[in-house]
Amino acid sequence: MILKALIVDDELMFRVGVKSCIDWNELGYHIVGEASDGKQAISMINELKPDVVFTDIKMPIMNGLELTKHIVANHPNITIVIFSGYNDFEYVRETLRLGAYDYLLKLSMKPNDLIDLLNRIREYLSKKTINNESTRIDKINSNVHKLKEYFLKELF
Repeated sequence: MILKALIVDDELMFRVGVKSCIDWNELGYHIVGEASDGKQAISMINELKPDVVFTDIKMPIMNGLELTKHIVANHPNITIVIFSGYNDFEYVRETLRLGAYDYLLKLSMKPNDLIDLLNRIREYLSKKTINNESTRIDKINSNVHKLKEYFLKELF
């Protein structure tokens, strides 16, 4: 399964660096697009339907916190990762509280940090998919049982 990723950051050089510092395809990811602010990202999310959005916190027009709120409210299946140049506990706490999966500091981030994160996200989404399938099968089995009961009652 190839996961679709969207990178949102107002710094072009950071977007280029994140895209080129690792082999995304080898890790099972395809970067479907880039946006320079949250507003632009929203229209891209609606069109491209990414599995994962990597976003900066501080951006013009719409920041990463506002974007995170929008994604959680409108696209709850998208996994959100926050990139920031600020080592501020309040930002970390707020983004995680809103539903972000993780938070990485730009200045101390190394390629291996990103690789580890991408592998953890893949594992998380894989487990989430398995749990969703299991729940769906349980519902189907429950409905089949109810239909059998109904059918037998109607038959007699």
